Amino acid sequence: MTNAIVIGGGLGGIASALRLRAKGYSVTLIERCNALGGRAQVYCKDGFKHDAGPTVITAPFLLEELFELFNEAMSDYITLLPLTPWYRFQFSDGETFDYGALSKIPLQRSLASRHLTLMVTRRWSENQKKYLMSVFLS
Repeated sequence: MTNAIVIGGGLGGIASALRLRAKGYSVTLIERCNALGGRAQVYCKDGFKHDAGPTVITAPFLLEELFELFNEAMSDYITLLPLTPWYRFQFSDGETFDYGALSKIPLQRSLASRHLTLMVTRRWSENQKKYLMSVFLS
């Protein structure tokens, strides 16, 4: 059996390791953190659970495909639930901003109200800003 090493136990690393294993490789997965999941894990602090990063799954068919590699059905193991909103940002002044599939609030207006447009303007080219706005305003 051919050996393979995957460095990084985030969702991409886990998916890569599973794909290699399905092709017959003996896989070693190396992760620097105590748990797998990368930025999609949670951590506990002061009795509360917090997301460590992106936990919204926008392409569930890719997860289903990983189960199918081993002749399994994802639905036998997990159930994905739709969330509205996808994200809720809460600022120190108590103001909130919800973003998700059904959100129709223009991101540019919200960012401007939070004085974040200035950061984007200084660091991003015009094409990058146009792309960002087209993604969030479409």
